[in-house]
Amino acid sequence: MQQLKENYQLFLVSNTNAVHIESIKQNMGMFRYYQFTNLFDEVFYSFEMGARKPEAKFFEVALKQSGFSPEECLLIDDNTANIEQAKKMGFQTWLFNPETDVLEFDKLKMAR
Repeated sequence: MQQLKENYQLFLVSNTNAVHIESIKQNMGMFRYYQFTNLFDEVFYSFEMGARKPEAKFFEVALKQSGFSPEECLLIDDNTANIEQAKKMGFQTWLFNPETDVLEFDKLKMAR
């Protein structure tokens, strides 16, 4: 993630709620949680946005706040419904299989 951050703006888009975030903070510890979230230029949690992936509103709010167009964005997600909605909106997408795929910087450069 740190290598990606050198060349790209990174955004975390997550369907989650306040209870889950508090649990994650407790399990990771505040220092590690903020180390992780600081890898991103912005973090978009569904409970703060009033919409969830794959709703178009979720992506529209994230785009508006980030200032990017869908064509400038690559959504990496492991949920087919999220990928399909993002494609409909013009995003570049990568359906990520956590059991077989590896996030590699060179692959992302080629997808660009």
